[in-house]
Amino acid sequence: MSSALFVVSEEGYWAEECIEPLTTLESSGVDVTVATPSGSPPVVDEASLDPEVAGGEERAAE
Repeated sequence: MSSALFVVSEEGYWAEECIEPLTTLESSGVDVTVATPSGSPPVVDEASLDPEVAGGEERAAE
């Protein structure tokens, strides 16, 4: 199985920009580890979960 390190900002990542690639990688059988540069837990930008701001249906952060 292939593996990938997926690095995101700990200061507020845009949900769709993170979820779409993660979903694609995982559905292709890639073992994904999500990390941040500092090792702190990643935090979603709450605005990216608002359909009026993001332009689509509301999604839960994973």
